[in-house]
Amino acid sequence: MKKTLSLLLVLTMLLCCGCGEKPNPEIKKQMDSALETVNSETKLNCDYMLEITFGNGAVLYYAKGSAFWDREKLKAETLFDQTYLGNSVKMENYFSDGIMYSLENGDPLKVERDGEVLLSKFPYFKIPSCGEETVISVGNNSAGTSYKFSTADAKWLCEEILGGDIYALATVIKKPQPEKTKYSDAQYTYTEKDGRLVSARYEFDIKLFDTPTVSANYTPPESEYTLDLHFVAKVEYKGFGEDVSIKDYSAPEEK
Repeated sequence: MKKTLSLLLVLTMLLCCGCGEKPNPEIKKQMDSALETVNSETKLNCDYMLEITFGNGAVLYYAKGSAFWDREKLKAETLFDQTYLGNSVKMENYFSDGIMYSLENGDPLKVERDGEVLLSKFPYFKIPSCGEETVISVGNNSAGTSYKFSTADAKWLCEEILGGDIYALATVIKKPQPEKTKYSDAQYTYTEKDGRLVSARYEFDIKLFDTPTVSANYTPPESEYTLDLHFVAKVEYKGFGEDVSIKDYSAPEEK
């Protein structure tokens, strides 16, 4: 699961909408124009971070690194550090000619991937917008103009970011009940400057369910067999188009 998550990593901070607010088509148009600078660009590079914490703030999973990709040539590379339950590894991913080479602390893993599918994936290579009826809050700061909104049920967002079963990461859950999993609203924050998207942030909560042990004399409360997790993912776009170069490299040799 860790390596699957690492491959997919080659791959929202929302204010609740106030009463009386209404969707504004012009605001959505401005935001979508900024999103298109990522979605339509052939070559990009970014820094990214993903953090999953327990309800008490302790870290379950953390990854931080950089990514470069070229949709036209179907090439990509990512370099990042990953920590899972206190154990840290250095990850390198190279994608070329339909093959993903993933090196964990120097040990290679070779996986065939569809380049067009890989380089169109959310949340790093493809940025989602929102529905026409969504209320978008707008604010300005030194980073640029921020657009904030929420969508109901973060299940889709979680599956897109992780690309796998969250219960495989939360090993404290011994007998999962995935059908009972509860997701909060998903919170999105997009920031643009000079017409370009400069960052995207996604945030949500999940409640995982174990199978409780019930006896004739005791039925445990939900708090005894559930696990609360908080997710934050952030991408900062550093280069667009001709400003981006992906080094030439030979595929890592398998040991």
